[in-house]
Amino acid sequence: MRNFTNSKSSILIFTLIIVMVFSMSIYKEASATTVCTSITKSLNYNAKKLMKDKEVTMLQDFLYTNGYLASKTTGGSYGKLTYAAVKKFQIAQKISPTGSIGPITRAAIKKISCSNTPTTATPTPTIVTTTTPIAPVVKSTVAVVPTPVFKSVNSFSAPTLGAEVTTGNTFMIKWTGDNTGRVINILIEDGNGAGAGYIATNQSNINQYIWTVGKIFMSDEQYTTASPGKYRIVIVDQ
Repeated sequence: MRNFTNSKSSILIFTLIIVMVFSMSIYKEASATTVCTSITKSLNYNAKKLMKDKEVTMLQDFLYTNGYLASKTTGGSYGKLTYAAVKKFQIAQKISPTGSIGPITRAAIKKISCSNTPTTATPTPTIVTTTTPIAPVVKSTVAVVPTPVFKSVNSFSAPTLGAEVTTGNTFMIKWTGDNTGRVINILIEDGNGAGAGYIATNQSNINQYIWTVGKIFMSDEQYTTASPGKYRIVIVDQ
């Protein structure tokens, strides 16, 4: 009887240790995904000369994570897309929508991102010997990411589902829906639903667009050619 009791206690303690190790690993993973964005200087858009800076990249990462920038840009260039995304953020925060990053906007970005950063110390759970396993309570902070608002189109008349188009040829993208007074972007996503780039940006009052197949923009000044594969076209209402 004593050996059975000792064996049961050993299994209980082992189970508690496994639960605590698993819980702490989840806590560390959640902590590692939260980034505190602290921009130290003013940033702005200049149509004649793009600003390139590592803090622009930090800004773009923040805007993308919080749903104001539709896809990640490269090169750290403060272009038209970043300018438009900053204005959206400023409007949401009731800041004058200048499109530039000044002291007030920097403070709002820091408050939102840094207040969601958990402390680096990992809590040490207490092992309690009892007849009923007690899982330790591990608190963690997870940032809530807003979902970008996509304008729904009634239907695409071109391309049709599964249509194949040839790289380098021009192709008319057509859709139905009321775009009166709207400014839209046309995006392309890969087979996994990840953003692959832009086909066109800042288009007004249109229901069709001529695309040179394969050409996609990664930022305002950088474009590339998409590799052959399956993609999805998405219409975004700015």
